[in-house]
Amino acid sequence: MAYISTEQVKSIREQIKNAYPNYKWSISRRHSSTVVICLQESDLPIEGNVQVNQYYLKETEKLNTQGKLIFQQVMQICNSVERCYDRNFGDAYADYGDSSYFIDLDIGYWDKPHKIISATGPRHPKARVGKVMTPADVTEYRQECEQNRSQPIRSWNHGSMKISEVLVI
Repeated sequence: MAYISTEQVKSIREQIKNAYPNYKWSISRRHSSTVVICLQESDLPIEGNVQVNQYYLKETEKLNTQGKLIFQQVMQICNSVERCYDRNFGDAYADYGDSSYFIDLDIGYWDKPHKIISATGPRHPKARVGKVMTPADVTEYRQECEQNRSQPIRSWNHGSMKISEVLVI
């Protein structure tokens, strides 16, 4: 039977909150067999509540690229936690197979929807996505942004990778 301990849930919670400190997460245990991971506040453009299928993260149309990367990292964290019950590992005919606990991924709850927060603060008023800039244009744009104290580049960490989204004129 599937089982996850309080210590394992605590470990998952700490790792996820360390990986994404700017987001608000709710990570809990349900019925001693399921870890429930809910993203409550983030910069993902999702309104309301969404259930995320862990087996079809790459194919889902509910999430943008950033959202898919976030939940893939969350699944890696969940899978890295020590499995305490692998009695039927590799036995395809056994109930629960090699699953020692279940994972429930959500964005927002039915009674408390996901809240969209600003990722990095104000952006430059001339920022536009999709126009190619010369190196001189980029330098000028960066100087304008520094003068206006806005951020031309939005970056976030995805595990050990740093991902940047450049906003251009």
